[in-house]
Amino acid sequence: MKHTPGPWDIWTDREQNEIYGKAIGINIVADNHRTSVGTIHGMRSNDKSVREIAAANARLIAAAPDLLAACDELLEGMIPGEKHNTANVTLYAIGMIREAIRKATTL
Repeated sequence: MKHTPGPWDIWTDREQNEIYGKAIGINIVADNHRTSVGTIHGMRSNDKSVREIAAANARLIAAAPDLLAACDELLEGMIPGEKHNTANVTLYAIGMIREAIRKATTL
């Protein structure tokens, strides 16, 4: 079984409030918000640390397809005898990894 193709994005409470007038958590969505990948709860907690952890979890989950693609790209570049320039693929994969990490850790 395959996972929902990326990219995955975060649909925030603010966006939900504007459309539905209520917040249901942080949704991880794909396919231009047409596919729900999952929902992270905890954003209504009175405890700020719970809300921060929920938001960090959502960012990490949303970055999962990017992280997987970067790992695949890096491994492909490390296989000897492939038809492409290994150094260029590795540099490209490093860029993908950096972008995926930024997505997973930045607000």
